[in-house]
Amino acid sequence: MQCGSGQLQRRFASGLAHNFQVAPAHSAPPPGAEGLHTRFFGGEAPSVSFEFVLKAFAVGNLLGSVEALQNGRAMPRERGFNAIDFRNVQTESDDQEHLRCASVRGARVGDYTYMTQAFTKTAKKPAATRTSPARTKAVREWKTGKAQGLQILEAPEVSRLKWLVHGFSTRSGGSSRLERTERGVKSSEEVLNLGFNEWDRPERVSANRQKFFSAVGAGKMRPVLLRQTHSDIVYLVGAANIPQGERAPQGDALITRERGVLLAVQTADCIPILLADTKNHAVAAIHSGWRGTARRIAEKTLGRMRMEFGTRPQDVIAAIGPGIGQCCYEVGHEVIKEFATIFPAAREWFDGPFDTLENGDADSNWLPWLTMRPPGHAPPAPTARLDLVAANRAILAGAGVPLKSIASSSLCTACRLDLFFSYRRERITGRMIAAIGIK
Repeated sequence: MQCGSGQLQRRFASGLAHNFQVAPAHSAPPPGAEGLHTRFFGGEAPSVSFEFVLKAFAVGNLLGSVEALQNGRAMPRERGFNAIDFRNVQTESDDQEHLRCASVRGARVGDYTYMTQAFTKTAKKPAATRTSPARTKAVREWKTGKAQGLQILEAPEVSRLKWLVHGFSTRSGGSSRLERTERGVKSSEEVLNLGFNEWDRPERVSANRQKFFSAVGAGKMRPVLLRQTHSDIVYLVGAANIPQGERAPQGDALITRERGVLLAVQTADCIPILLADTKNHAVAAIHSGWRGTARRIAEKTLGRMRMEFGTRPQDVIAAIGPGIGQCCYEVGHEVIKEFATIFPAAREWFDGPFDTLENGDADSNWLPWLTMRPPGHAPPAPTARLDLVAANRAILAGAGVPLKSIASSSLCTACRLDLFFSYRRERITGRMIAAIGIK
């Protein structure tokens, strides 16, 4: 039996009431590209909006997916798309709240160790950083001593060792003047800057350092600092190789068993770690940002101490000083990818879309028009928050240091600008020092 094309079209349309009818059933649409142009951009109003077509196409990957099978929306492969297949599909995107530091709103600030991020106001504090009774007790146990007008933070476990001196510097009490302009408002503050920065005078930094060393009881000791490069280089300080001034070598960890030597590392968000071998009377000072943490600099420092001094990890006391907390340290795909490759337990140290960032899905951004946003208004790339303190604690414990011998201050440098410097929050800021030495 033969029938005209018009009859066939009318019968087909009546049998598939939910099909995409972009033109009335009685009309004969032009073929090919001309027909496409006419139907979408011509004068005839479509019965299904173009926006709905885009939304429906956005969920086309339901074909063969596990989610579609579970929800009874699997699409037969022997036929094309049909509107009835999408009638119960929720095409709205999931708006995930990015929890970030609440103190700075809309400001572009630099990351001391990685990338530039924007801090936005948060509605609640991340669950991973909420203060527990145990963490509160740990913070209270850390001593904040005052000497020569300075506040010095001390770890209680290390303070019990009478054969050494140690201390973590804070912000106030120095002779440096930190000036900045924020939102048109100028401010000036006297701070204890212990790093040679462009905005500060060298003579003031030297005076601040001498004041700090004297406050921790190391006024007559010989300080040793490195040119830090976010590496895993461990430098042995002996009687014959005590660097001074411009002769300082590059590296991010110092070890010694020499008396009268004060090991020091500078930080402004990265994690300072002090180690003390209670049996062999050896000490170490470590600067650990995300790169140093990924390279296991704390574990390598322990290994070097074992090789040089016979140190056993079970005899070591570790103090993890103030650094940027998980509440404020947002990182992207590069950091997560590296941590996931190196550490089997890396997922435990991140809060956020770990799997998405690990697989690099956040960088693909294919077909951005599916977001239904105007050009130039694409959603920001997702980030996750890294807990550097937890990562270094796990690394030390994995190297054999008992958990009970690892103390951390649980103080975030980005949150506590009243006490510490934070490069990520301030950009133009000072440097703190964590120091340890044998009397």
